Amino acid sequence: MKNLVVETKNVRRLLTAHSALKEAAHYLPKIGLVHGLAGAGKTTGIAHLNQTEGGCFVRATAVWTPRTMLQAILRELGRDDVSGNNQTKLDEIIRLLAISNLPLFVDEADYLFTRAATLDILRDIHDQAGVPLFLIGMERISRKVNARELVASRVAQEIKFTPLDLEDTRLVADGLSEVRLEDDLLKDLHKKAHGSVRRITVGLSVIETFGKQMRLSSITLADWKSGGHAYFLER
Repeated sequence: MKNLVVETKNVRRLLTAHSALKEAAHYLPKIGLVHGLAGAGKTTGIAHLNQTEGGCFVRATAVWTPRTMLQAILRELGRDDVSGNNQTKLDEIIRLLAISNLPLFVDEADYLFTRAATLDILRDIHDQAGVPLFLIGMERISRKVNARELVASRVAQEIKFTPLDLEDTRLVADGLSEVRLEDDLLKDLHKKAHGSVRRITVGLSVIETFGKQMRLSSITLADWKSGGHAYFLER
């Protein structure tokens, strides 16, 4: 399997939203809300954006407090040596982001809604640093955001990661697999994966391994069924 990110429709929407937020005037709100079902490719898309365009990427956890969140952001900014109270750490984060003009990406942002203070601090960072803030979460996060007007009113871009269609599945298969999937096999994989990019990728890995073992340059559905394999643990 090739190690690259395929620019599906979801990824292209993300890149377009990033450009819009990056180019927005300093005084305009710049929160991007990225959401979708598990396995939709949100984290992979954000990681690709972070690597190619630059940014500060952190992953929220269930035990995040304001202090651990601030420390995590400082660590990603290369300044985990900053001592002092939370205000000192917050001021340094704002200063560093404002100077670098880097966006802040917060994955697993659903956890922020269990501790209101963490979300309020991120809003402070967004307002004072003037850089884009991306909140990445599950499909239901948009409802949680809408319930908090101070955050909802700052969302300038909403990017929903939807299940891959057959066209995008072909892009992913051709981009990642070193063994070609014929159309009938591709359609079967897409159907059983329900458009989940994670499941499609897992399936491609298994198919590619089978194809290489059988020394096939391309695989049909009949070839695949003859091996008696499964793409993944089906739902």
